[in-house]
This record gives sequence, structure tokens and C-alpha cells, in this order.
Amino acid sequence: MAQFENTRELVKACIADPELLSEITNKVADRFQSELQVSLDERELIAVDYSNSVVMKDGDCCATHEFLDANMPMEESVGAVVRSYAPGESGTAFTRLLDDEFDIAEACSSIWGGAWDIAKKRGFSEFWSRREAIDDDVAFRVLAFALHKRPDRTGARYRSEDIRLTDELFPPFPPFICIDEIDEVADQLVDIMDSIDDGELRELAQAVSRRFADEDGAGLLSCLAVPVERQNDGPSKR
Repeated sequence: MAQFENTRELVKACIADPELLSEITNKVADRFQSELQVSLDERELIAVDYSNSVVMKDGDCCATHEFLDANMPMEESVGAVVRSYAPGESGTAFTRLLDDEFDIAEACSSIWGGAWDIAKKRGFSEFWSRREAIDDDVAFRVLAFALHKRPDRTGARYRSEDIRLTDELFPPFPPFICIDEIDEVADQLVDIMDSIDDGELRELAQAVSRRFADEDGAGLLSCLAVPVERQNDGPSKR
């Protein structure tokens, strides 16, 4: 790996070498996903992915901002990658260049925005990585909705800052669902998700989708609880 004296020299090299630019952007995206997986729990990440992919679709915003100041883990991600090429540098040194001369600022924006777009497209949750394996987009989205955890609107961040509460990014649960009961089972189900193979997960998603269509809250709860109950019988592996 080539080494650079500082962040500016690294960014200049990216301008001259599109392959290096792509390499760094993808590494930042990888690191950003990892940082978010530490900062948020799986159900919160499912909520982010659901909102980004289903509610906003191709929008420019990212629902991570509803749970935390996502610029901070992105800055840490950029800093970690930059340090591997320019030891001793930081994410702050990179973000200062966003206001630099045009070519430098444009390249920095390309890395920052490009990494964010890559991470959004992949999805932040482990659950989202199984979307293609389930191979039923409607059922997958319904199961994601059942498992998602809405952001806490009572925390200090919302009391101390002038933040618009963008609840339209997270549609409310329908009235036939008992949220407390779903939350309890969803927490357990997410904990054992790795032990559920793709075929079983597809069947679960389709069953949950049918219960939603029938507005059957008890049936929905029962569907979600079945994989948890099966754990004592020796779960199958992916």
C-alpha cells in the first residue's frame, strides 16, 4: 500500500488515480457499516434500512440521522482509512478539506458521499444482507417492518437540540398490533437470526406478510414466536 505524507497528498493522488479513489471510498463504506453496527442495535439498523429502502427509496437523506449524529461515525471511518495511507492523520484533517480548493473539496465530497451511498445500498443490518436469499421482496419488507425499532424521541438529544421529528420516515404500527408484545418477540428473534436458514426465513417472512394482510395481530405474534420456540429443539444452521 502506498504511503502519503498527509491527507492532502492522499486526496491529490485520488484525483489523479480513479482506482485509488474507488478503493478508499469502498474501504470507508466498509468501516462506516462496522461503526454503525457498534453504535446501533440490529433492530435499529433494520429500521434504518427499511426507511432508506422502502420509505425514502432513492432519497438523499439517510435514516441513521434519526438515531444519532451519523456524521461522527463517518468522520471516524474516514479517519481510520486515511491513517492507513497517511499515518498520524485524522478524520478532522479530512473534513477540513471539504472546504478547500475546488478539486480537493470535490474529491473529498466524492469519498464521503460515495461511501455513504455504498453503505446505504448494501444495508447496515445483518438482516438486510439476506434480502436476496429470501427472494420475496414484499414478504421481506413486511418482516423488516415487523422487526424494526423506531427511534427514541425522548432522549437528551431531542430535548437539547432543535431537531425536527421526522416520524414520517418510520410509519406507525397498525392498531391490530400490540407493540409491547411484538417488541419482546422481535428482540428474541433477532438474537437467534443467525441460526435460521434462508428457507425458514423465507417461510417466516411469507407467513408474517399473510398475517399483516389479514390484520391478524395474534397470528403475527405467533409466527414470530415459532423460531424462538424451536431453539430448544436444535435450530438449523445457515
